[in-house]
Amino acid sequence: MCMLASVLTLASASPVAAADGDLDTSFGNDYGSDGTLDGFRNMSRTVYNDEARSLAFRDDGSVVVGGWDDNNGALDNAMRMVTISFGADGVGDDVFENPNDREFWSGKTDSAEEVLLLDDGRYAFVGHAGSNGSLSGGNYECVVMVR
Repeated sequence: MCMLASVLTLASASPVAAADGDLDTSFGNDYGSDGTLDGFRNMSRTVYNDEARSLAFRDDGSVVVGGWDDNNGALDNAMRMVTISFGADGVGDDVFENPNDREFWSGKTDSAEEVLLLDDGRYAFVGHAGSNGSLSGGNYECVVMVR
């Protein structure tokens, strides 16, 4: 009983830290316009659907994202492969351009499905490029981009 009381006393005397699963309010934008960051970054690339498929975190807390956007609904729902880079604070860090992104687009259905951080500091994006413009059916080719 004394050991439990000692552990509880030490734990309650420690500085308070955010619990796992809490939003990191040093990241993102101030969507609430209250002067504090909200812990998330909303980046709408197109007027329709955008999807993040994979994340890779660098040692400095910045993040590289791979996924797709729907090219504003053009060309029979053709999707473009998109890669985006954010600093640890959620602001684009200019690693990629336009701003902070690069895209591969075959004019068909393309997506970055996995982001890998390489030992030399470059990134590998693995995904697919479709042979038709629709989201289902057709042939798909494996795509690997290294930046």
